[in-house]
Amino acid sequence: MTSEDVITIEEFKALSPTLSRDISYTTELLDNILHWSRSQLKGYGIDRDLFDLKNILVNEINYHLPAAEAKNIRIIQDVFPGEMVYADRLMIQIVVRNILNNAIKFCNENCEIHITAVYKDGFIELCIEDNGVGMSETALQKIHNGDNISTRGTMNEKGTGLGLVICKEFMEKNDGKLIVRSEVGKGSSFCIYLPVDVK
Repeated sequence: MTSEDVITIEEFKALSPTLSRDISYTTELLDNILHWSRSQLKGYGIDRDLFDLKNILVNEINYHLPAAEAKNIRIIQDVFPGEMVYADRLMIQIVVRNILNNAIKFCNENCEIHITAVYKDGFIELCIEDNGVGMSETALQKIHNGDNISTRGTMNEKGTGLGLVICKEFMEKNDGKLIVRSEVGKGSSFCIYLPVDVK
């Protein structure tokens, strides 16, 4: 390597945000492809157990804090310990991770993300709501149909297009459901419904 091949500290600092976004995108893509591919294998089972949803939520919020802080996004969670659900823990972790990642990606700077959990008719309803850019009716219909959607975020963050497809599929495998509501310019609400009883 010659001296001409070495970048300065100033150049590295300028490139760091782009490199960080690219690494995050690649990691997200590989994770989603891996988990989706595993779920498609013949004989791939669902490993359900009873667990506290709060634990997964805290871990995922901590995981996403750097991305949220980069856009000065405030994450407000109103979920109490003891919200027990019966599902595949890893699958639900992936669902929460993708939805939270999506909320941060499509929030403008200084936005807020609200997370709540309530009991409803044998299910825990976990909602992640943002006041970001929102989605069109066409995009909502694609999510409902399980179609692939790939859109860049408010800071030009790349999207894999697989995240919500995986979320919908994993919720169905766990006898739950994913409900998405959104309005352009006002934000989105992603609610997942998870069973609380062992069947």
